[in-house]
Amino acid sequence: MNKYKKIIRNGWILNCPFCNEKILYTYLINWSVPTPFFYSNVSNDILLRKSDEKKVRELFEKKGNPTILELEKLWNTILSDVPSTPNGGYFSFWANVKCPNCNIEIPYNNGIKDLNIRINDSKIVIIDGAVVVGDTENNTWKVKINK
Repeated sequence: MNKYKKIIRNGWILNCPFCNEKILYTYLINWSVPTPFFYSNVSNDILLRKSDEKKVRELFEKKGNPTILELEKLWNTILSDVPSTPNGGYFSFWANVKCPNCNIEIPYNNGIKDLNIRINDSKIVIIDGAVVVGDTENNTWKVKINK
């Protein structure tokens, strides 16, 4: 029995830039940017928790308009206390989606690590089969993409 709820979303097909196999994907739009989300270092699983969004709202209430360095510190604090990924890896600030066929990471922002772009990213790319980890098992789901 599958331990995660399954959610079906419409999506698109992209050819992997490395192996040219088809990748099914969709994305969520973050309307309340910045929202902490983190990809796994070994799979396409994503950490996306309401409790982390609450921490960002509390920082904005306290600071008004926190600096990018204050937000980075919060992101790192969040990462210091997260569960392992469902596939046994860890969630990482700079990890990104990987081709499910060749497992090569598709470079984020063309491989340029830009703190401001990463923290204020409004799109969460979801690859077919990824588990989106929430605060509880009830808030965790496995994604199936319809093409």
